[in-house]
Amino acid sequence: MGYEGFSIVGDSDFLKEQIRRAAQKTALRNAITEDMVLAFTLFEAYLEHAYATGNIPDDHLKIIRNVHREFDGEAKRALSDRFSESNLKMKLMNNEMENFIKGFHVGG
Repeated sequence: MGYEGFSIVGDSDFLKEQIRRAAQKTALRNAITEDMVLAFTLFEAYLEHAYATGNIPDDHLKIIRNVHREFDGEAKRALSDRFSESNLKMKLMNNEMENFIKGFHVGG
């Protein structure tokens, strides 16, 4: 009768289960990361393609020129002021959108 060493019954099953669970956690973490990267890429593409207000200020300037040519007096002044205000608001919105898109790229 010799000493055969210390043995825990079923410890190989325990280790196999731990390895399996660690592999599942790693696979889940990788899948979540891939999903987040895909969502980031899709949202980034959406922002770049949905950003379609860049030419509106130019269109407003054309309209203002036409207003100056076709109207006179108070109507001309009122329409010019209104389109000028809209043009300024659109330029500010464009700047904010460009800054948002640039800030969004930081995460990627």
